[in-house]
Amino acid sequence: MVEEIVPAKSVPKSRWAENAHTCRVPSDTDIIVRANPGVSGRLRRCIPIGELRHRVYRVRNDLLDAWGGLDLKDGYIHRSVRLPAFRDAAKFHRWFRSQKPELVPENNPA
Repeated sequence: MVEEIVPAKSVPKSRWAENAHTCRVPSDTDIIVRANPGVSGRLRRCIPIGELRHRVYRVRNDLLDAWGGLDLKDGYIHRSVRLPAFRDAAKFHRWFRSQKPELVPENNPA
């Protein structure tokens, strides 16, 4: 659930460690979408999803099947210009929840 959407340039320095968009100089079009606490955060552990296939990184074939596919050719995720979309978001969500993800609500400033 979305709590707020703000222009990245409006984020005060005291909150820069909260989001990747503020780790560099944000453009006029960068936005930050903040979710309600408790339902959003970074993963405590990595869930490996990719492999090097045909000289670029792609989502593993077994996961493409488990997720219901992506709208990108052969699971291509290597420096994608646009974010891939799930063909079956509900199926992906079920898979993701089955991984028992533990969310970390805060970022650790460097």
